[in-house]
Amino acid sequence: MIDKDEVLLSKQVGLRLAEARKEFCKLSQQQAAELLGIHPDQLRAMEEGLSLVPLSLIKKAAEAFAISACWILGLVADDWELDIETRRERDFLVALEKLHLESRAQQVAKQVEQDNKLAALSEAVTLLSQAVQAIDDSFMAFWAKNEEFTDMAGGSSVLGRIDQGQAAARRNVKPCSSKNLADSRASRVTAAKANDESLEETCTSAVAATSLTDSRK
Repeated sequence: MIDKDEVLLSKQVGLRLAEARKEFCKLSQQQAAELLGIHPDQLRAMEEGLSLVPLSLIKKAAEAFAISACWILGLVADDWELDIETRRERDFLVALEKLHLESRAQQVAKQVEQDNKLAALSEAVTLLSQAVQAIDDSFMAFWAKNEEFTDMAGGSSVLGRIDQGQAAARRNVKPCSSKNLADSRASRVTAAKANDESLEETCTSAVAATSLTDSRK
């Protein structure tokens, strides 16, 4: 036979469990159920008075929620569980955790911002290096065909600027000496001439082969 008083007491216990979980500990049913070692559906049924609350669970709840078992059972005044030291300790820990999370969030935001800036800068440097290299290659090809350019007014200055841009694009930490720049410039011109000569020879051979074939016909 069902004891009505026991059912009534169990409903009161369920209500206080729900109050302690939500008001004092700020826990979801899922979180509280994990602390109590039961399924969330079981805790929901107990809080709603649809299932009797075992004494063993009352003991676990008192320990997990840092409240009095007497308060859960309704044996003391409603404010008895609000022990000043317990409440202060809990509030302090909650505030400390909140500050920690806020500080961590700010650090993560700053790190993301810095990473984005570094990524943008790295991309810009890469594009700049490619542009400088393209300009340098084009100018070396031009100079190989127009060596008198250096004798023109401002020609040497232009060459010097291009050499400096090339050195920066290659991320040279130490400044290049005039001799190193001149040697580098000469080697690039020589390479450009060689490429032009090779291309010219290829074209000449192709034309000769075509002419030979036509004559045989």
